[in-house]
Amino acid sequence: MARAGDPEYQFTVGWVLLQWVEDPQPKAPPKIAAKEALGWIYKAAHAGVPQAISTLREGYEWGRFSLPKNVELTTCWRKVERGEQKAGTCFAVEPVPSG
Repeated sequence: MARAGDPEYQFTVGWVLLQWVEDPQPKAPPKIAAKEALGWIYKAAHAGVPQAISTLREGYEWGRFSLPKNVELTTCWRKVERGEQKAGTCFAVEPVPSG
């Protein structure tokens, strides 16, 4: 469903993959990189999935999910969360990674 373009599934796949990548003691080593997991999150954020938007804001705010701390992007994604602007504004600040 995520590959078919369903944004909710894209977020779910991305979130589960991020948790696997960040697990300090995974049962099996991750076969993907955080960049690939974030690719799903970015797709869902582009479609307006609130959880994806919050994940990106949190990642840039706290330096989580292999994202660097970035005040400009934290502010940008917070405005998207509040409905003050579209996700495309944040994508213009930092292009969506491929994955």
